Amino acid sequence: MFRRFHLSISGSPFHSSSSVLQAQGKSKDVYDTCVSVLTQLGETMPPESYSLSTSPIIINETFDAYDAVDGEVWFKREKTNDKTLEMTLQFYRAIGFASYFSKSPQIVVYFVCKAVQLSIKKGICEHTAIAILQFAGVVITDSNAIAC
Repeated sequence: MFRRFHLSISGSPFHSSSSVLQAQGKSKDVYDTCVSVLTQLGETMPPESYSLSTSPIIINETFDAYDAVDGEVWFKREKTNDKTLEMTLQFYRAIGFASYFSKSPQIVVYFVCKAVQLSIKKGICEHTAIAILQFAGVVITDSNAIAC
């Protein structure tokens, strides 16, 4: 019963398979799949030189994007029906978790920021909330990433 409930929430067969693969310790497979799909969707991947010391740049870009659209107004927008946005945010969520275990915890900052920036640009959907929560977690818990 829980499995059926979980699948109906996620709305994506990939979400289920990525969870299983990660539980089996195959985070690199999830990461590689997400990189392939996100690249085909026109999303950019972090440069090889990406490190925690470069995190403040993308974090500040995310804050700037939020400020540019007047965050209060943006939060009150109607939900978009953009299915590509929904799926892309799901892939960003999956790659964030996978990168934590298969690459480095620092690279999660990049993917979380890209998810929030995409939602700011394209609209709010059911997966925007988790992206915002992940962004808040990155900013609050990573004292080296940004000084508030």
